[in-house]
Amino acid sequence: MFFFLIIQTTIIKERDKWHVVFSCEIEKEKPKVKIDPKKTVGIDLGLKYFANLAIGRDNHFVTIENPKYLRKALKKLSNLHCYLKNLRLDFFHKLALTIVKSHDIIGVEKMNIKAMMQGLKTLSRAISDAAWGMFLNCLKNKAFEYGKNLYEVSSFLASTQLCSKCGQKKEMKLGQSKYSCECGQNIDRDHNAAINIKNLAVGMTV
Repeated sequence: MFFFLIIQTTIIKERDKWHVVFSCEIEKEKPKVKIDPKKTVGIDLGLKYFANLAIGRDNHFVTIENPKYLRKALKKLSNLHCYLKNLRLDFFHKLALTIVKSHDIIGVEKMNIKAMMQGLKTLSRAISDAAWGMFLNCLKNKAFEYGKNLYEVSSFLASTQLCSKCGQKKEMKLGQSKYSCECGQNIDRDHNAAINIKNLAVGMTV
């Protein structure tokens, strides 16, 4: 019989399912057994093989491989990651080319992606999956290749809190998706930011 105390509860989302994880502190005594020094093992974990074991005083070696079903699953996963990476690159190149061919002045927000990824784990994972840095590099290369002007504007100037119609600044919470201003402007938050970025890019050409 043993007692436990729940010290933390965490709700996590895995794919489309939600799970509750309980972290518990367990009060349990270690059983008393007679220790035989001959029954000693040294374990070295590795990448090529899961583990190498040195057993007993005569150092009998045992190599533990990852099971075949796991190796097959890992290979499938690696192939899938490669496929997804190629899909993403194809999308980025096509989108960047379309934007560059259709516009002479391109404005983008100057983003400190590394700093943004140091926040919440869920947010940093989403930013990593979006691969903004990869797309921006692709866009810069295409703009240079076609002789177009690309400007990076400060995120402080191109704020979602700044009205793109009258210039008034208004504090907004992260969850707010609509920007409503006293001047009558009622617009999607991200659309408002995109207009601010465009206006700043035009100003930088003067």
